[in-house]
Amino acid sequence: MSLTEPPQPDATPDRSPEPASLAAVFIELADVLVTDFDVIDFLDLLVQRCTRLLGVDAVGVLVSNQQDRLQLIAASTAQAAAMEQVQLDSKDGPGPDCYSAGVRIDCPDLRDEPGRWPTFQVVAAKAGYRAVHALPMRLRDQMIGTLNLFSLAPGGLDTGLLHIGQALADISTLGIASQPYLDRQATLTAQLQGALTSRVTIEQAKGIMAERHQLTPDEAFDRLRAFAHDRGLRMSDLARAVVSGDGASADFTVYLQTASQ
Repeated sequence: MSLTEPPQPDATPDRSPEPASLAAVFIELADVLVTDFDVIDFLDLLVQRCTRLLGVDAVGVLVSNQQDRLQLIAASTAQAAAMEQVQLDSKDGPGPDCYSAGVRIDCPDLRDEPGRWPTFQVVAAKAGYRAVHALPMRLRDQMIGTLNLFSLAPGGLDTGLLHIGQALADISTLGIASQPYLDRQATLTAQLQGALTSRVTIEQAKGIMAERHQLTPDEAFDRLRAFAHDRGLRMSDLARAVVSGDGASADFTVYLQTASQ
C-alpha cells in the first residue's frame, strides 16, 4: 500500500464535537449492537465515526488472534491500514506498546521522541503523520486489542477527546465480545478469530474488485460497503460471494458497471 501524498491537515480544525453529534453517534452504535450485526461492518462504522468525532486523520483497530498476536481488523482508509501493518510487521509502534502494557500510549509529536519506535516513525514521517494515540481495548482484565488514532498535525488530543476516544474503544470491545449471532458459550478467542477471518476475506474481495474494475483499495471498499448496505447484506457475506464468484458477486459487478456510467 502506498503511503505517499498524505492529505494536508486543516489550518484550524474544529476539535470539539457537538453534543448532538456525539449523542447521535453513540445511539447509532448502540442500535447496531442490539441487532443481528456483522462485527466487521460495526467496526468499519466505528472507525469512520471515530475519525469524524475526534478530528483525527486516520483510525485503525488491532486485535489479538489465537496466538496472542495482533492483527488488523478495521481501518478508516487504506493508508491507515498500511500504518497499522507497519507496526504489525516490525512489532514496533504505539499499538503493540499499548497492547503489551495495557495502558494508553500518547505521543503528541513524533518528532519530539526520535528513536521511540524507529521503524514506525520513519514510515509515519514519510506519510506526514505527527501525533498518535493508542487506546486499550480491554474486556475486564483481558486485553484484546487497541484503537489507534493518527493525526497529521502535532499536538495530540486533549483530555476530553481522549475520554471520548476511550469510550469508543470500549464500545468496539463490546462489539467484538458480544456478537449476538455467535454461541454464547464461544470463547472470546474464537470470536476474535472469526472476526479476523472475515477481515481477511474482505481484503481479498477488495483486491479482486480493485483489479477487475481499476479502483483504489479505498474505492473498492466503499463500493462493497455501499452495495452491502443497499441490499441488506453483511459485508463479510458479500466479500465471500465476491471471492467465490457466486450470484451476489455477479449482482455486485452489474452494480459497479451501472454506477460508473
